[in-house]
Amino acid sequence: MDSNNVMKDTGGVIVARVLMTIFLTVFIGLMCMTISVRSSIFSVKSWREFFTSEETLDVFMESADIDEITEDPILEGRIDKDFFRDYARLMLDEVFDAVETGDTEVDEDALDDIYDEYLEDLIRENAPRSDRDRLKYEFFDVAQESVDDVYDGLEETGFCDYMHRINAQSNVFIAVLAFFSIGLIVAMLIISKEKFAALRNTGIALAVSEAFNSLIVGGLGALIQAAINSADASDSDEEIMELLASFFGKLTTRALTILIVGFVVGIVFIVSGEILRRHVRKVNAAE
Repeated sequence: MDSNNVMKDTGGVIVARVLMTIFLTVFIGLMCMTISVRSSIFSVKSWREFFTSEETLDVFMESADIDEITEDPILEGRIDKDFFRDYARLMLDEVFDAVETGDTEVDEDALDDIYDEYLEDLIRENAPRSDRDRLKYEFFDVAQESVDDVYDGLEETGFCDYMHRINAQSNVFIAVLAFFSIGLIVAMLIISKEKFAALRNTGIALAVSEAFNSLIVGGLGALIQAAINSADASDSDEEIMELLASFFGKLTTRALTILIVGFVVGIVFIVSGEILRRHVRKVNAAE
């Protein structure tokens, strides 16, 4: 009996472990919520995917009356409609690259590919040889100026600075929360004679925080989608509003996926920690 009792924690240790678990639940919850939100709505990659998707580009092409442009007597049958789509996608990619890195230099190789595929033959057929190089360089200059103008506009609104600041602050926030969370887990291991009880309590903190976070994220996502769907929009804006509602649905799913994975890991920790804790007790009792 004495050897069995040696491996059991005192009441004071159990109370301390419960308090640590409560704080751990808060820290892990805030950390995982920050990671999930940053990976979804505050992710430049997410917005890049939305604006460069086929569905969004279709709406943009319709609003820009591309059919009317390509049916102009001068251009009819001479320029592919896909030019406008590929050019718009490249420009959007370059703008998002600039937002992420601060470098507005356009990828000349990609621009050259578009020129060779869609414009080279058109210019060769309609411009004298002496003007062809000039027209090509003007095409490159217009593309570069377009990216510069959009990026400058975003900088003036503070958008770029805001995104960079969000990323930097979230990195610090996540690092601090991870430091305190690891500290609490180590402290539970140090004070506990039943080491696997610390694993179980870590799982409890993870599962509870992720379940709570999932309710918050799911609820907010549903509210945002409902607000977008109920907003008054003209016929020309209705399609883009539908795309936005679908986009926020995808962002919510992405955030929930991260949280649900954390919840499952927490359940695994709870079950394995409890099984191992009881196994150790039986071994000690047998000894």
